[in-house]
Amino acid sequence: MKVFVAGASGFLGKAVVAELSGRGHEVVGLVRSSDRGRAVEALGGRYVVGDLTTEGPWMDEVKDSYRVVSLSLPVRFTDKAGIDDMAGLNVKHAKGIKNLIKAAKHGEARSIILTYDTLCFGSRTDKWIDEPGRLRPVGYCRPIGNTYDDINRVGEESGIPLVSIFPGRIYGTEGWFPYVVERIRGGNWHLAGDGQNLISVVHVGDLARAYGEAVERLTHTESFAIADGSPCTQAEFVNYIADLLGKPHPSQISYQTFVEDEGIMLAEALSTAAMVSPARAEKLLDFKPAYPDFKSGIVAVLKALGIGPMAKAA
Repeated sequence: MKVFVAGASGFLGKAVVAELSGRGHEVVGLVRSSDRGRAVEALGGRYVVGDLTTEGPWMDEVKDSYRVVSLSLPVRFTDKAGIDDMAGLNVKHAKGIKNLIKAAKHGEARSIILTYDTLCFGSRTDKWIDEPGRLRPVGYCRPIGNTYDDINRVGEESGIPLVSIFPGRIYGTEGWFPYVVERIRGGNWHLAGDGQNLISVVHVGDLARAYGEAVERLTHTESFAIADGSPCTQAEFVNYIADLLGKPHPSQISYQTFVEDEGIMLAEALSTAAMVSPARAEKLLDFKPAYPDFKSGIVAVLKALGIGPMAKAA
């Protein structure tokens, strides 16, 4: 089955390309340059250079694809963009997603999988989250209220089912996680606030497998959140990394100081509270994470980074 993947050369994108290629699918990844495309080729896919906000050859690839996957996000957690910047980036991102849906409208696609984030739900300590309820966006999801409805409207007009996936904090050998690890190793990482907020995380390999199942199973409109199902506090997460590395536990600083040091994206991503349940994903996808808690996943990622635990944490 031919699958078109936007954002194919990113952190999650490469994991999804590898997963889909490993399942025997023909994967075409949209990338910004040939240099990035070579990474897609190395994982078993092929690539087309382009940008969702601009018409190009990528549109023909979309029309011929039976599944379309968007993994692109407006900004990265470690970007130090301000609220006004995020609003503009989100509008541009939404334009690209709508162009992607329109390109698929008269093609072969039986579903379009879109990627959001549990930051769309804001802080939720009152109940477990397994499917979207009321959106209370924070971080780069702040301006998503209007664009989320607009994207869904375009999806309805296209007649193609939209599958909306809301992952928790995705960790692996790229992205924000190695950045935090290096800061802990250097003794200059801090907790945002008291660190007692619950966060829900998911290993990138587990999430890629979930996308593989979604591609093969879901041809109807659906929305669900996904994480490993074992929330931990911000402090537990970073202290465990420190223990494995034989480093002191990071100290607390005020939330505002953390924002000034690291930017609001990372501050809100780590200090927002969310208890994400994989129950709906398990039902829809027969999803069982290989790393059902942050401890097993962190050990695996440190080894993959070539660091390796220096101490056995409790």
